[in-house]
Amino acid sequence: MIGAEIAGTEETYEALVAGLGICLVAAGNVPLLTLGGVLTRPVHGVTPSRYVLAWRREDGQRPLVRAYAEACRLAVAGGAPHP
Repeated sequence: MIGAEIAGTEETYEALVAGLGICLVAAGNVPLLTLGGVLTRPVHGVTPSRYVLAWRREDGQRPLVRAYAEACRLAVAGGAPHP
């Protein structure tokens, strides 16, 4: 059962420090949360999550949106963005 949803690292940290429950986070985010008494433990047997990138149709031509989408595409493909 999910008791609440949190939208960012700061909310996650505040909820954990307040003792409101547990939270599954990506291994790469652990260093951001291991302060002030927050403990982390690896969880085995959980399948990787998938992320979806979406944007509003009218934002599809914005350079920053296009560059971010391209960087995500390259990361998934195993490439690197051009400098």
